[in-house]
This record gives sequence, C-alpha cells and structure tokens, in this order.
Amino acid sequence: MMHINIPYNQITINLRALAPAKLPPFLGSTLRGSLGMALKKLLCQKDILDDCQICNDFETCKYTYLFTNKVKSQGIDGHECISNLPNPFVLRTPLNGKKEYFENDLLSFDMVIIGDAKKYVQLLFQAFRFMGENGLGAYRAPFVFESAYDTLSGRTIYTNGKLNIECLTNTEWSSIKGDACNELKIGLDTPLRLKSEGQIVKGISFELFISSITRRLESLYRLYCDRDYISDMKIMSKGILVKKADLRLFHINRYSNREYQKQQLSGIMGSISFCGDLTEYLPYLKGGEIFHVGKFVTMGLGRFHIRKIG
Repeated sequence: MMHINIPYNQITINLRALAPAKLPPFLGSTLRGSLGMALKKLLCQKDILDDCQICNDFETCKYTYLFTNKVKSQGIDGHECISNLPNPFVLRTPLNGKKEYFENDLLSFDMVIIGDAKKYVQLLFQAFRFMGENGLGAYRAPFVFESAYDTLSGRTIYTNGKLNIECLTNTEWSSIKGDACNELKIGLDTPLRLKSEGQIVKGISFELFISSITRRLESLYRLYCDRDYISDMKIMSKGILVKKADLRLFHINRYSNREYQKQQLSGIMGSISFCGDLTEYLPYLKGGEIFHVGKFVTMGLGRFHIRKIG
C-alpha cells in the first residue's frame, strides 16, 4: 500500500472585541459563516448571483476552491451533477462555551490549512480583517484582527497589520506506522456526525470510525496534495473491539446564511475505548485528530483527541 503525507499549517488567530458581544457557545458555525461572507466580498465579481454553480468562473474561482466545497461532474446517466468536496481548512474553536465577550476581550481560535491552500494565507488574513470589521454574531459585534501566530512554533505571523509569512512552520501528517498500540481512548471534543445508511449514528464501531477517517484523508490528499493520486488505501479493521463507550447525542443550533434558515446539528459526544492490535491504524487516527472526521468538520465538528492506554 502506498504511503501518503499531507502537509499542513496550523495558525492561531486573535480577534479583539471592540464592544460587548453575545455569541453562541459553539463558535464554529459563526466563524465559518463570517469567513465565507468575507471571502465572497473579497473575491466574487458577480455577487448578484445567489448560486455559485451557475457562474462561468465556478471551476477556477478562489472562493469556490476555499469555501463552497462543491464541484461539477458528470453522473453515470451522462447528466451534470454537483458533488460535495472537503474544504482545505478546518476551524478549531474554543471549547469553553463562552457566550459573552466584553470590550477588549480576546477571542482566539485555530485554523488548520491543508496542502496547497497555504498559498492563500494572505487572502485568508484579509478575510479575517474584513470579518472582524463586519462584526460577529446576530448583532454584528465589532472585532479587530489583532494578531496571529504559528500554533506549533509560537512565532508571530501577523501583528500591527504586517504579515511575516516566512514564520509559518511547515509540517505534515504521515501514514507511516509508528509505535505499537493495543488499547486507546478517543475523547470527542465536539459533536461527531457520522452517517450509516443515510442516518446519523448514535454509536460508533471501529470499522465505521476508521473508514470515515481514511476516506477523508484520501480525499484531502487527492484534492490538495497530489491530484494524480489513485485510491490505494485498504484498511481492514478486523479484531478491534469496543472496550467501553460513554456516548450521548448532542444538539447544536445554527443559522445558515446561505440557506436562510435555522438548522439543528446532532452529533455524538463523550468517549470510547478500543482494544486490539491498533498499531497500523494509529497513524490514521492521528490524522483524524488533526483534520477531524465526519460531517461539518470545516466549522470544527468531529474534533477528537487520542490517549494511548497500552
């Protein structure tokens, strides 16, 4: 089986509140929506169009590449269809559930930028400035994009309006096997949305969990690292058992600016322990830990952490 590596950068963004603000306890949807609006204002020359898919620039548009996660393709019946694709970034928002921000309070969150999307860092920083000026939340509370630093090295990338792109640390995830592992615990930090037969699952099998991760990693690699890559991942998950599960269904309410309606996102929270020979799966699990897994990962869902037990 071919080994793959996915380069990525992780940046911590600092926004400073210019006035009191009330924001949702889960900020992923708010930040993603505000970022999308900012990118569209910066990039779209045809803002009168409600549907990007009918635009002549759909295939080459930077906004499409970064945000809309859709592509035109030909279905088996010969008709054109639209397929969903993973975005080249993930937002990792605070887990403290803070809802009230006072003037001068700091709002910090991370962005994981995947593969060749790194070339758009300067554009993303312009969008952060715009989204702060445009305001966050239902009442458009104003923030200022104060600074950014490389999460892994701590080096400052942006401050006082100046961008130091050379301070960005390049790192990568690799599928190459590492240490032996016979038992581990997965802690779900944000709701995990996995589907089986079209329904959101309320429990997790290792087979579903690892196959969802490997499909995502493979898609990210093909889209943002090596477009000539042909699927080669063959992950067999036999012999891995659930040792203990403490899971519950959790609901998040959000408002979709694109669909102009409220939505409820249900996902699993809690923890689950697996046992068996996990050595060959551990690199992929660590990949999922970095890039998340499941639905709505761009806004921060499907975030988890691993604790090796044996």
